[in-house]
Amino acid sequence: MPLIFEGRSARLVGQVGVEDAETLLVWLADQEAATVDLEDCEHIHAAVFQALLVSRIEHFKPPRDGFMAGYVFPLLQRERSEA
Repeated sequence: MPLIFEGRSARLVGQVGVEDAETLLVWLADQEAATVDLEDCEHIHAAVFQALLVSRIEHFKPPRDGFMAGYVFPLLQRERSEA
């Protein structure tokens, strides 16, 4: 299961596809202070990435995957610092 919700935290695990984007976006819209754990995320679809960008999440647990950590995560962090 690529999305695991625990209280105010969402864990993205493995391959998170386009079919998960709407579920994540709706969940994020209902959260005031959500945390997103990307530690075990290996790939996210562009729609999931966009959901994370528009949600304005301030607390992420960084991914271990090299590509995610080197390219995707810094874009999410930069978006936060520019907001």
